[in-house]
Amino acid sequence: MRPDGWRDAEAAYLEDPSLARDAAKGQLSRAIRALQLETEIRTDPRAHADRFVERWRTLNHRSSEQYRAGDYTGYRASRQAMTNMARSL
Repeated sequence: MRPDGWRDAEAAYLEDPSLARDAAKGQLSRAIRALQLETEIRTDPRAHADRFVERWRTLNHRSSEQYRAGDYTGYRASRQAMTNMARSL
């Protein structure tokens, strides 16, 4: 396993939980490609920044929808996730 490979695996499986099911069936090609992609994103500053911005926009959009729908618990959770992202910088 590569250094920080566990982080790549965790990110890949969180992004697409069906990878675990495929890997358990012996269908490894998608899982391997997903791990490679996560390694690239972790090690390439531009790809890492692109992922950050994409996640930020998704959370911002979700929090706005939750607020409009009156889901204040979900809204606060989304905003807290954004706060945690900002602190990680």
